[in-house]
Amino acid sequence: MSKSLRSVLQLQRHPDLTLQRHWNIIQLGLLLLPFSAFLGGVMMLVPSCVVWQQDYKTLIRRPVNWGFGALGVWMLITSCFAFNRYNAFLGLFNFLPFFLVFQR
Repeated sequence: MSKSLRSVLQLQRHPDLTLQRHWNIIQLGLLLLPFSAFLGGVMMLVPSCVVWQQDYKTLIRRPVNWGFGALGVWMLITSCFAFNRYNAFLGLFNFLPFFLVFQR
């Protein structure tokens, strides 16, 4: 990404330079999210999956990610026992991608 475009969009730098391209795409996805949920969601989800694939062993050892994983499993279990399962599982689509995209 050119320096002038970076200054116009004011994209943040990532501490790990190997992840800078993925970080830029996620930031652009966040920018597009209010205008197009599909395009913004895909622009955030795809680079996150690539980062998880590359750095799986590092990410799985962090306690914050264990907490998000446990919370996600707990939400799945409670959705199975919900009064209105359809709405409960629909609500999971608001939370579970958040846990995947905003890993630490």
